[in-house]
Amino acid sequence: MLTFKSVNKELKERFGDGIEILQGDGNIYFWGTLVDRCYSTTVPVPRLNRLDLNHWIDEATHLVNESKQFLDDQLKWEKRIMQLPRNKGASK
Repeated sequence: MLTFKSVNKELKERFGDGIEILQGDGNIYFWGTLVDRCYSTTVPVPRLNRLDLNHWIDEATHLVNESKQFLDDQLKWEKRIMQLPRNKGASK
């Protein structure tokens, strides 16, 4: 039988301490630093056993990759901004 403890144990083995699943108001949520940049971490299922372990791992992998992509994009924009010419004083 699938439990939150068993899924979270597998998540920890694969990804480390930065992700876990929690029961919410009628849905299940991924939570942690590895997914904190995701638009949504909600999985719209009322019970954990609606999906098998492989599906939960696939969902986690997708969210971790989405969060990494967001951070990569953010770093690219910051790098571009730093390369812009700076205004060394306003001319009057």
